Amino acid sequence: RMSKTVGNYTLVEKLGQGSYATVYKAHHKTNGGSFAVKVISKEKLGSAKLQANLEQEISIMKEITHENVVRLFGTFTSKNNIYLVLEFCGGGDLQLYIRKHKRLDETVARRFLIQLARGLQFLHSKNIIHRDIKPQNLLLSEFSPSAVIKFADFGFAKYLNEAALAQTPCGTPLYMAPEIFEYKEYDAKADVWSIGCVLFEMCTGEPPFRGSNHRELYQSIRSQSLRLPSGVSLSPEVSSILQKLLELVPQRRASLDMLCRVTESMDAQMKQQEQQGQG
Repeated sequence: RMSKTVGNYTLVEKLGQGSYATVYKAHHKTNGGSFAVKVISKEKLGSAKLQANLEQEISIMKEITHENVVRLFGTFTSKNNIYLVLEFCGGGDLQLYIRKHKRLDETVARRFLIQLARGLQFLHSKNIIHRDIKPQNLLLSEFSPSAVIKFADFGFAKYLNEAALAQTPCGTPLYMAPEIFEYKEYDAKADVWSIGCVLFEMCTGEPPFRGSNHRELYQSIRSQSLRLPSGVSLSPEVSSILQKLLELVPQRRASLDMLCRVTESMDAQMKQQEQQGQG
């Protein structure tokens, strides 16, 4: 077991690593609470662009407090590093959870989708688009079907007015909206597409489209209709919202409002069924 102290925190376990940051589970020295501390190497951060991105990520996260978004509690720096103190999510990421279960029971997928719609609605109400929604960037409060799911990693996030000008492809290709591949202007509907990809993967255990490189992937998105892997059947309701989320043409794609209406009605149904089950 490791134990290294930074500021008021003792780092106890490495949770993950990226190109310029490592995330640790940490305990607060005085109150013993659990946190995730992201340690960013100033040297590896290097370029002015990456630094600007990090500043933007911090400023975006500072103004977000929502149950379905990972909280940033504070930041501090040392000579070599920048530290982000984040909410600790004991369930790991959704990718891990899907792999462990092969695919999720539709009830669980719905429960997670309802929360994702709420989190996304909150982000968009603050004019923030995430631009890198994928199972690895969705964290679970605990490793269980009743976990609270939270958006994490705002490294690519942008304020909407800037993003409208940002035609740079970003995000992870498997979950990237077709309009981003086409270098067209894109808006909040790019996030809606990614939510569709995540829902598909929750229900089937695999992403909706594949390709060994950007071009093949884009071709497969353009040319293939959405097909469920054999052996997977979904309720008409979930099939229908999947088709609408994974609509190629952004103008025809489900809006976030529509997604929220659908998920709120799912939520009401589920609550009703639970009550009847108890009754």
